[in-house]
Amino acid sequence: MRYIGPAFIVGALTFGPGNAVSSATLGAESGYKVLWLLVISSVLMLAFTDMSARIAITYPTSIIQAIKDHIAKPAGVIAGICFFILAVTFGSGSMIGASLGLQVITGVDIKPLSAICAVAAVALLWTGGAYKRIEQVMIIAMAVMAVAFLATAVKVGPDLGDMAAGLVPSDVPGGLVAAFALLGTNLSLYSAFYMAYTLRDKGTTRADYRTTTRYDTIPGALLPGILTVAIIASAATVIPGATIESGNDMVDILRPALGSAAVFVFALGLFSAGFSSVMTGVPGGHVLSDALGFGDSIDHRRVRIMATVAIAASLGLVLIFGGAPIQLILVANAGTLILFPLLAGSILYLATRRRVMGDLTNRWWQTVIGVVGLAVVGWGAYRVAVELISG
Repeated sequence: MRYIGPAFIVGALTFGPGNAVSSATLGAESGYKVLWLLVISSVLMLAFTDMSARIAITYPTSIIQAIKDHIAKPAGVIAGICFFILAVTFGSGSMIGASLGLQVITGVDIKPLSAICAVAAVALLWTGGAYKRIEQVMIIAMAVMAVAFLATAVKVGPDLGDMAAGLVPSDVPGGLVAAFALLGTNLSLYSAFYMAYTLRDKGTTRADYRTTTRYDTIPGALLPGILTVAIIASAATVIPGATIESGNDMVDILRPALGSAAVFVFALGLFSAGFSSVMTGVPGGHVLSDALGFGDSIDHRRVRIMATVAIAASLGLVLIFGGAPIQLILVANAGTLILFPLLAGSILYLATRRRVMGDLTNRWWQTVIGVVGLAVVGWGAYRVAVELISG
C-alpha cells in the first residue's frame, strides 16, 4: 500500500457519473464498434499521467510554479483560475450523480442528499492528515466502482467475440469528429495534471518511481477505461438502441434485465463515481491556491479553505439551480478552450526538459504520444469554440 494512491485519486476524479451515462449511451447506440478508440484514449491518459508523475518527482517546485518559472507566470495563474471554475461547475453535476445513486437506494430527494455529500466531502478535507484520508476514500470508491460495474458486465454476459472484434480499428459512427470526441473520453487533462500534486503530498521520491509506476500509475490511470468498457458492454447487451439521459434512466432500463439486487449494486457504483468526483473541489481549490501563492500542499489551511469554497459553491448551484446554470456551463466550456491545451502543452514541455528531468525525461515515443494527445485536446478545444460561436 505504500506506493498505491495518487493515480487512484486521479482515476476516481476522471470517472464520474457523466462518464457512466455517456458510456452507456455509447454502448446502446454503437455497440462494441468503438472499443479500439477507447483503448487509444486510455493509453493517452496513461502517458500524460506518467509525465505528470515524473514532473512531480524531478522538479523542486509544484507543477504550477514550474509553469510560472519555465513557461510564463500568467500561464500558471490562468490555469489556476480555470481549474477552479471547472471544479465548481462540474462538481455540481457530480454531486447530482452521487445523489442519484443514493436516491435509488434510499428514495430521498436529490437536494438533501447533495448536501450530505458536500458535508461529507468537507469533513473529509478537514480531518487530520487530509491527504491520507482522501487517498483511502478514493481507493475504496474505485474498488466499489470496479466491483459494481464489472459485476454488472459479467451478469449480462456480453458477446466476447463481438467485444474482440471491437478492438480492431474500423469506421466510427459520426466520422472524424466523433472519433476525436471519443478519444477525449478518458483523456482528462484536469485529472492527469493533478497527479503532480497527489504525488508531492504523498512524498513520492525519484527512487520510488519504478515501483509507483507499476503498482499505482498504470492500474490507476487505466481503470477508468476498463470501467468504461464494462458499462459499454453492459449497455450494448441489455439496452441496444435505448435513449439514456441520466443515471436514473440507466437504472430504470437495467432493472428488468438485472433484477433489484444487481441494480442496487450498480446504483452503489454510480454513487461512488459521483462522490469521488464531488472531490473535484479539492484539486480546484488546491491548484488555485498554488497559482495565487497561498500554498501548494493539501495540509495548508488556506488550500483547504479554497477547496471548501469550491465544494460549497457546487452545492449552492445544486440547491439554487438544480445544477450548473447554462451561463456558468458556457463560461466553463470557454475555460476549457484555454485550460486543456495549456495543461497538455505545459506537461509535454516540462517533461522534455532534460536539464531538470535527467534520466526521467521523455523518450522519443513518449513525446510522440504526447503530441498525439495535444492534437486530440486541440481538436476538442476547436469543437467547443465552434459550438460556443454558433450557439
